[in-house]
Amino acid sequence: MLRKTGKILLIACPLLLTFTIVLLSQLTEEDSYTFEVILTLLSILFIIGFCLSFSFIYWNDSAERKRKAIIYLNITSSFLLLFGVFNKFMHWP
Repeated sequence: MLRKTGKILLIACPLLLTFTIVLLSQLTEEDSYTFEVILTLLSILFIIGFCLSFSFIYWNDSAERKRKAIIYLNITSSFLLLFGVFNKFMHWP
């Protein structure tokens, strides 16, 4: 059951996060501040749900499979973090 929930979260969270980012980009200055705060909180919740999906998928697996998943996730997160820092220092959008 947890594996199925994890797979659903793995697919649904990026789609919903993309939708909320599109909505955030369409906000104008006339829009209320609370609407922007709500969309930002939803974005944070979808990111947390995406991270939890991997925990749910590998919950009942062996220690070796969990260790491999952690290594792959660490490499991916490190790459994304370093890419973001590099873009920030180079002033790229």
